[in-house]
Amino acid sequence: MLTARHPFHAVWMALLGLIFVAVQHGAAQAAKNFPVSQFSYFISDYEAELAKLSKSVTKTKPEIETDIAAAEAAGNQRLAAAAIEQLITKEPSNPALWLQLATALSEAEPINDSDGYTLPSRVIGAGLRAYMLAPDAEDEAAALAIAAGGLAKREYWRPALLAYKESLKLAEDPELRETYETLRIERG
Repeated sequence: MLTARHPFHAVWMALLGLIFVAVQHGAAQAAKNFPVSQFSYFISDYEAELAKLSKSVTKTKPEIETDIAAAEAAGNQRLAAAAIEQLITKEPSNPALWLQLATALSEAEPINDSDGYTLPSRVIGAGLRAYMLAPDAEDEAAALAIAAGGLAKREYWRPALLAYKESLKLAEDPELRETYETLRIERG
């Protein structure tokens, strides 16, 4: 019961409740099971490249979105990834863009030998960044599965297996389960 002595008691209790919920949500977001810190250099290296790229991006967000749509319609995932990178320089904390980038990179054909060497590292960096920013278990699972594919291409077998395993814990997928089991038998 509110009294004249404590007119703001209910307001304070509501505010404290909101703070508690926000802190709990933040803690839940931070409690990711895959040890990203062991591979954070993939993320930081990629973010450094994107920081350099941001200085040369002159297109507007709608222009870049048009470029992405055109590249995807043409089936050119490498070109789509390059355009998504530009868009990420404008929205670096957008989890959906990081997941879209990781997906495009994982499906992209390298444009030359150098690109073929760097693509798996970019897949890992984008996938892990998407995982860290993911708002829900479904996106976490998708991002980890993509990062696992990049780790496998770089022949980091144990981390790839762990990423696949954690992805499957978050969301069961028969095709991914088969990939995981095959890699586990061959390399685990």
